[in-house]
Amino acid sequence: VRLWDVTDPAHPRLLGPIPVGGTATVDTLAFSPDGHILATGDIVGTIRLWDVTDPAHPRLLGSIPIGDGVVVLSVAFSPDGHTLATGNSDGSVRLWDIADPAHPRLTGPVLSGGTAGQSVTSVAFSRDRHLLASGSLDGTVRLWDIAQPAEPLQLGVGATRDGAAVYSLAFSPDGRNLASGDYGGTIRLWNIADPEYPRQLGRPLTGGGAEV
Repeated sequence: VRLWDVTDPAHPRLLGPIPVGGTATVDTLAFSPDGHILATGDIVGTIRLWDVTDPAHPRLLGSIPIGDGVVVLSVAFSPDGHTLATGNSDGSVRLWDIADPAHPRLTGPVLSGGTAGQSVTSVAFSRDRHLLASGSLDGTVRLWDIAQPAEPLQLGVGATRDGAAVYSLAFSPDGRNLASGDYGGTIRLWNIADPEYPRQLGRPLTGGGAEV
């Protein structure tokens, strides 16, 4: 993992690499809302939390081993920075309490984010922190009520009409819409004003067939 000083965007400056260790390919990363913690997820099923308050000298705070043979494909911080969501290759979504990043702990049950264990490739929080969205290789978008992280509740499920695997998700600022990007090169907009019944808005946006 490399950190860059982009104070002058025209002349980015490399601050230094973060040595994750071994040959663990890093598949996903995210900054906490305050910018002080970086989370990385890798191919050997480990999440690492780094103190990047001094970005020239990052420091490992804690690590979370998901399990042998599980790849961490997506990580996302809640807006308050206290919860980390992970999407994993075993089809699971996990929520972690990282209020004490040196001692992260699993919050509530492991969630099933993919049909028949298909990989969960994207997770995203709504701005109010009450909703979590997950996207899977099975072509579904799932919405979860996580107002109480220890007792998450699955709400609605939306499916891409052609079954294309969902690779990327983002909430609109007002939380009423969700965008998904998929394997078939399509961006879809979902109305989630009623999260129990997500529905696609208008025609899908296509961009040349490359994966989004």
